[in-house]
Amino acid sequence: MAKINNLEMRQKVCEALKRLRLIRPEFRTKSTFSEISGVHGATIYETESGRILPGLDTIDRWVRACGLKLAEFCASLEGVKPEASAGPRIRPEHLEAVTLLIEILNGAPTEARDWLLGNLETFHRAYCQVKPKPPRRRR
Repeated sequence: MAKINNLEMRQKVCEALKRLRLIRPEFRTKSTFSEISGVHGATIYETESGRILPGLDTIDRWVRACGLKLAEFCASLEGVKPEASAGPRIRPEHLEAVTLLIEILNGAPTEARDWLLGNLETFHRAYCQVKPKPPRRRR
């Protein structure tokens, strides 16, 4: 485990890793995230509770599983905006709605954020994802 002498910075990194995992609907459970990322469940728990700061290789696996590069994650900790984002493009007609959602998520209490994210996930599952075909019945 890496050592950061500044307790405040360590807490900031641990909280950022937890937020990064939780914004992905498929990683709401630690077991799913552990399976996909290869990060041990105990390491996830200890990191998210602020008890440890994992090594750089573990942080790299963590952020890559969430769709970021390590450099992007580090830049976000410093408040630096990366030059080219690998995130989705926001169409001009959606910019106002996206900005509003970001403001709500940044300023809302945790319960309200969780409620909003839960509803967005439900809507997304119901209307935006391709549903798999049911398995064929054998005779």
